[in-house]
Amino acid sequence: MKDLPRTALSVALLAAALLLACGGDDETTTPDQLPPIAPTSPANVLRNVERSFNTKDYDLFEFCLSPNFVFYFNPNDIGEIVEGYVIPVSWNRVEMEAAIQHMFNEAYRITLSIPTSGMGTPGSGATTWRAEGVNIRLELLTSPGNGYRIGAGFCNFEFEKYENNGAYRWRLTKWWDYTRGLRATTAGLSRAPYSLGSILALYN
Repeated sequence: MKDLPRTALSVALLAAALLLACGGDDETTTPDQLPPIAPTSPANVLRNVERSFNTKDYDLFEFCLSPNFVFYFNPNDIGEIVEGYVIPVSWNRVEMEAAIQHMFNEAYRITLSIPTSGMGTPGSGATTWRAEGVNIRLELLTSPGNGYRIGAGFCNFEFEKYENNGAYRWRLTKWWDYTRGLRATTAGLSRAPYSLGSILALYN
């Protein structure tokens, strides 16, 4: 009978170890395993976009977009050639998602920052929302020490409210690129300054 407490303790420790191994403890959850931030506001949608880039989580990025999503390239880039690809006026959702998936698969590391503190909050009756002049920052490494950095210009975003299982949520409908930046290596793009769109065009 004196051995029972020790046995019980051993069983409890074993159960705890198995729980941790199976991911039952929140503290063991890695960033790319985190669920999406509830898209209850346009700001939360952009937080999910930011997280999707930083963790290279394609499913999370896809979750953020409206079926009729459009990405508009920087007007200065339209018609420019990036590794044989002529940059168009815009991409639809299918084209954007294909480029993002290729980029996530091929990039060594991606660091994206999208500040949301100044973009405001839609009223309860609003069904669309627009955030303008958002100064994003992007660093994409193709290999350690090599890649591209976007640190100037801005993006505009448009969102729509939709209903999902009785709850109202937001998603991204339009993304306008007005960014520019500096080339970090001599490889890759055909000209400077570079923009978010011209980097995405590498992965078309």
